[in-house]
Amino acid sequence: MKIYLANALTQASEEFKQEMLKLREGLKANNEVLEYLGLIDGNAEEVFKHDIDCVKNCDLVLAEVSYPSIGLGFEIATALELG
Repeated sequence: MKIYLANALTQASEEFKQEMLKLREGLKANNEVLEYLGLIDGNAEEVFKHDIDCVKNCDLVLAEVSYPSIGLGFEIATALELG
């Protein structure tokens, strides 16, 4: 199963980010986990396009919503739109 783990980065604490990395690694044991670009691997437009493409090409979006994020909101809206 292809999983896209969606979560906030900009407003998230370092501890939260580390927990998301652990979760991502755990999910990789039995699944393909699509990678997001993150905060430093591209400009805003590239990151948005890549992350939305991940949503469009996965079997499951797992959204962790503890921190606010406009990008995460777009990802959830896209997933809902695609059903």
